Amino acid sequence: MSVPEIRVKGSPYEIGFGHGSQAKDRVRRSIEFYTAYFKDMANVSWDEVRRVSLEFRPSIEQRFPELFEELRGLAEGAGLPLADVMALNVRTEIAFGLQITQATDGCTAMYWRASPKEVFLAQNWDWKEAQADALIALNAAPDGHPRFQIMTEAGILGKIGLNEHGVGCCLNAISATGLDASKLPVHLALRRILNFDSAARAAQFLEKEYPCASAAHILVGDRDTGTGLEFSSTDVQELLPDANNCIFHSNHYVVDHYREDGQKIVDVGPKDSPFRLKRISEITRTLSPTVPSIQSAFADKANYPGSICRQTQGEVESTTLFNIVMDLASAKAHVIIGKPDQRDSAQQLQFVF
Repeated sequence: MSVPEIRVKGSPYEIGFGHGSQAKDRVRRSIEFYTAYFKDMANVSWDEVRRVSLEFRPSIEQRFPELFEELRGLAEGAGLPLADVMALNVRTEIAFGLQITQATDGCTAMYWRASPKEVFLAQNWDWKEAQADALIALNAAPDGHPRFQIMTEAGILGKIGLNEHGVGCCLNAISATGLDASKLPVHLALRRILNFDSAARAAQFLEKEYPCASAAHILVGDRDTGTGLEFSSTDVQELLPDANNCIFHSNHYVVDHYREDGQKIVDVGPKDSPFRLKRISEITRTLSPTVPSIQSAFADKANYPGSICRQTQGEVESTTLFNIVMDLASAKAHVIIGKPDQRDSAQQLQFVF
């Protein structure tokens, strides 16, 4: 498996156009994948997915015109209707809105501030193996905003990575129904985080100003602090570093969330999620604060195949497609394409500024 690096610069439209034109084949692969995914999971056609996605257009276009211009440029660069690109970028919200409620993700994430010069943000991104062929490494220099580098699915503006100020973000899927089309879709929130020069300001933006439209956990950090933000469509809860300056997350809510009528929100994440959360916390206590040591933690196969480093098998429906370890104090990231336990034979990328 090989992942291309896509380099883009300029205005929001130019950033999107460069992404779409350089990764055209992979954007179309993303559409093929999600067309089949929605059909298999909920017997919903891609035309219906596109129709639902356009409900988000008024809010995005009015409140975040730069993001809308990037979406528009991406669509035109890839030679696709805007609705196709909108659908990719709100695929999380559509899944829950169409009541596809059983999460099959397996992502495990951590923030660790071992010392002022040893600060890390890391995760395994686990998803359907068929989507590996749509991955790209996006290296962007947007006008008027920080440069950033991320791992993402082609056609999706934001996902996992960091900017030149050492502000980074990770994502854990949370499977809980509900969506609010007036709020910010999860993957656009991840893109928007990288416009900030501090994690504290980015977290405030998502917590107080523009929360996410559906369930998810976003972990944002820099050299000074980290914050976990658990979202439902109706609320957001903040997770702060523990006594060891760590935050860990997997694919279930670790604090309670409630709907506006006071009813508790129930998530239906993968059964192995609590195990992975406990396991990464235990392993981290034994680690030295170095990139190779953290990579070894994410190569852990306890409880295989439902492990931190996982494989599609039996009830486990996702596999580890990449590992990323961000050195936030130095604004660098190390990426292993595929499983981190096979890093010696895997493609490896470095994000540097």
